[in-house]
Amino acid sequence: MRVVASSRDEPRLRAVAEMVAPGSTVADVGSGDGRLARMLASRGCTVIATEKTRGQTRRLTTAISGTTVRVVEGFGLRPLRDLCLDVVVISGLGSRSIARILEDAPAALPWSLLLQPMQDPEALAHALRRLNRGVGRARLVRSRSRIYPVLEVPLGLGWNGGPVGRREDLLPWFSDDPLWDAWRDEVLQRGQRAGARASDPGGRWRLHGEDCGPRRDVGHASTSLASKI
Repeated sequence: MRVVASSRDEPRLRAVAEMVAPGSTVADVGSGDGRLARMLASRGCTVIATEKTRGQTRRLTTAISGTTVRVVEGFGLRPLRDLCLDVVVISGLGSRSIARILEDAPAALPWSLLLQPMQDPEALAHALRRLNRGVGRARLVRSRSRIYPVLEVPLGLGWNGGPVGRREDLLPWFSDDPLWDAWRDEVLQRGQRAGARASDPGGRWRLHGEDCGPRRDVGHASTSLASKI
């Protein structure tokens, strides 16, 4: 189930909603308290919100009462297999949970995807590579004192990251974002493995061999960052 949202989550959820074209037919997978589903409906979207258990579905139905949102019970993408959708949104889950949902799909994914992982995106990169799905638009958003990625995965775009599907394969898609420097430092401060090395004698970070700017003091010696979440 999605991380429980609060008013402090509004920027994160709003960033996701703003990347969905108004009037789209969209599924919100693992909708939780229905807050994102409500935002999408307010933008004129036809929204199908899913939860995987009967109890969660009942709570979601209560949360979105008075809206046009349709609630469907089922795990991941399974209840969507016969629906005609413009985009499937998976937001507020860990990257491993999102990867499991994508790889559990009963058939090829016939929709565009909008993904917002709550933790490090390495598992998501692996899944997208295995599914031969690439990233189109990508943005970062600051919410609750953290920075979160949002990735659009268009239908028909093959894998356009690196050859392995590592965390650093995702990072360059955000390098033009105004929050890039802050997010990079946040990743490093959390000790997450991002393919970054502080051993460059010029005192610069390098991702996938690409110069990503001056190295800042984030409490790491000049060694590989190898710890995992």
